[in-house]
Amino acid sequence: MLSEYEWQAIILSLKVSSVAVLVSLPLGI
Repeated sequence: MLSEYEWQAIILSLKVSSVAVLVSLPLGI
């Protein structure tokens, strides 16, 4: 099992990558 810290790091990275995709989509069109 992952520790609480590891889960927080994973969630944070997912949020950052999601925001990066949403920001880059309008620029890519």
